[in-house]
Amino acid sequence: MLWPAHPHPYRDELLSSWLVRVAHANGLKVQSFCRLTFGNERQVWNRDIDRLAPLWLIEAMATRTGTTIERVWQTTLMAYRGKLFEQEKASGQLKWMLSLQMYHRKRLGHGMQFCPICLSEDVEPYFRRAWRVALYTFCPKHNCMLLDRCPQCGQGVAYHRIELGHPREMSMEPLCICWACSFDYRQSKIEPVHKWNGRTFQSWEKVLRIIDSGTPSSSRFDYDMLAVLHQMAKLLSSNGAKQKLAEYVTTRTGLAHPRMVTGKLSIESRELIDRHYIMGLAWWLIGRWPSRLWVAWTQRALKYNWLMRDFSHAPSWYRNAADKLHQQLSLKKIGTRTQK
Repeated sequence: MLWPAHPHPYRDELLSSWLVRVAHANGLKVQSFCRLTFGNERQVWNRDIDRLAPLWLIEAMATRTGTTIERVWQTTLMAYRGKLFEQEKASGQLKWMLSLQMYHRKRLGHGMQFCPICLSEDVEPYFRRAWRVALYTFCPKHNCMLLDRCPQCGQGVAYHRIELGHPREMSMEPLCICWACSFDYRQSKIEPVHKWNGRTFQSWEKVLRIIDSGTPSSSRFDYDMLAVLHQMAKLLSSNGAKQKLAEYVTTRTGLAHPRMVTGKLSIESRELIDRHYIMGLAWWLIGRWPSRLWVAWTQRALKYNWLMRDFSHAPSWYRNAADKLHQQLSLKKIGTRTQK
């Protein structure tokens, strides 16, 4: 049986965003709606439902809104399987998917991004699936930087908590209102994207538009290229000896950053400003493949063994480039011994 109000998901809308809108459309607060619909024994908000949606939730959203099961699954991050990552994981980091850092019903991280202009243009503000992708740091439609927190109080986005602390109020705030300080995200200051290299941002923006297209087919995604991009981002954000690579690329591009990005944090767990910086360096490094990689190696900013570390499913064209570097290294060692 359908719910009295059963709006369908908007283009590229996340399951969590859609569920909150359905609750409000039925005149109920989110927590009350979930308790009455699913019962106390089935908890919804103690998990990242956009990544780990239980089957009973998927089936309920399909049955009670008149939406196909396939369309409901498309509101989850699992729609990126085979496009941005190979297989789903019940725990641990999922490649390219931003981490919410769940703690009970709280989100300690800043894994939900938004474009203020997109929210302003919505008839009813909602949150996109594309905004959970780590390399999606700016809006290709409006050429502005995304935000990953409230610009007024600094809290992460958690629209399922908007009504908490207001037990006697029945008015339903739109999803673009900060749960902590009631700031309207649509009023955020807009920061244009600094496109410091035309070719770099052309490649980057092309991928963002594919991700932003709603239900893109697997054939439009270059999985191998994105896997290599992820590997480069990992190397560029490493500490220790690998920091030389980030320093080298920074010098070559002239791209300044307020602090050197180092540490063991994955690209998916980093703040937006760091991710945007790292991704820019990574896109530049794989441009004009593989010449920039070779030059980095000749400048001793890159070592052969870094290229294949923890990259067991590297594409053949990447392996070929790494093998050539290894061959050059072997010839160099032979030449050195001969001279001695």
